Amino acid sequence: MHLAGPDERRALQRRHRDWVRGLVDRAAAEWFGSEQAAWCARLKLEHAHLRAALEFV
Repeated sequence: MHLAGPDERRALQRRHRDWVRGLVDRAAAEWFGSEQAAWCARLKLEHAHLRAALEFV
């Protein structure tokens, strides 16, 4: 994939950040329950995505 320029890159980063935010919101809502182990495993797999979203300013 080739990005057209910095505006397109920032738009993609915002979409990624929003996706991660949705993932974390779902994990938080389901953390205290039968799905906790599954969420722990999922968040470990998504570690790089979490870091990238946190680094986006």
